[in-house]
Amino acid sequence: MGRVFRTQPVTLALALVATVFVIDLCLPLGVASAVPYTFAVLLALRAKPGWVGPTVAVLCGVLTVAKMRNNFV
Repeated sequence: MGRVFRTQPVTLALALVATVFVIDLCLPLGVASAVPYTFAVLLALRAKPGWVGPTVAVLCGVLTVAKMRNNFV
């Protein structure tokens, strides 16, 4: 099991981002459900290409803003 976390942090981070986003869509605005995105970013920082961590962070930010805009429309 330790090998999965060591070899595929990008896959796990993206799966966590998708899971958090789906849960975030089900919750009302104002609930701090975007906080678990932090764990996805920290997990992505373990990936070998150095650009993966910042890219996942930007993706999480975009999804958070998209959820906010979706609730106001």
